[in-house]
Amino acid sequence: MFTNFFSFDESSTSFRDDVSVDAIKELNLQYVCRVNNVNTNCTEDEKFGSQWYYDQIDASVLYLDHRSWVYVITVNKEIKKIGECGVPLGIKNSKKTTQPLKNTNNRLGRYSYHTEENDTDTVIRYSLYDEIKKNKTVEFYAYKCPIIETDIVLGGITYKLQSCIHKDLEKVFLDHYKHLTGKLPELNFARC
Repeated sequence: MFTNFFSFDESSTSFRDDVSVDAIKELNLQYVCRVNNVNTNCTEDEKFGSQWYYDQIDASVLYLDHRSWVYVITVNKEIKKIGECGVPLGIKNSKKTTQPLKNTNNRLGRYSYHTEENDTDTVIRYSLYDEIKKNKTVEFYAYKCPIIETDIVLGGITYKLQSCIHKDLEKVFLDHYKHLTGKLPELNFARC
């Protein structure tokens, strides 16, 4: 599955300016949704509190009960952020809305509203505010990471464990992006 994407010639020194989500189709990234709307009349200080609303939602991906993802945020299909999460992408809101529950227990719900200064969610929303205001298309894509089941025997009792690889796989995505471009995506400030 990753052969073409992750095998490369280490001696290559030519870099691309950007990598679009279309250029890496072999990753099997699934479209999740588009950021539709923010309050575009905010003062500079109010940008930190602006909320995201989503549309063109693929509910079969956004609301899948799965807890291991690598996600990509794009602006006009250009990758701006690669991240990971060990929670569902979204949890259905019990109210009559297509928006995910605004809570920290789902990734896009947290991105939509979380407002602690210098928090990743707030910084990303703030950084993309002007792009959205200019009617650029901001979208989420995601890769559903496998969950590996293992039996462990302790004291004669067998325990079933599930292991997730989203943190490690995010690093592989970041390493490959850096190999192609010579840098991390614009909104990835470090590779942790």
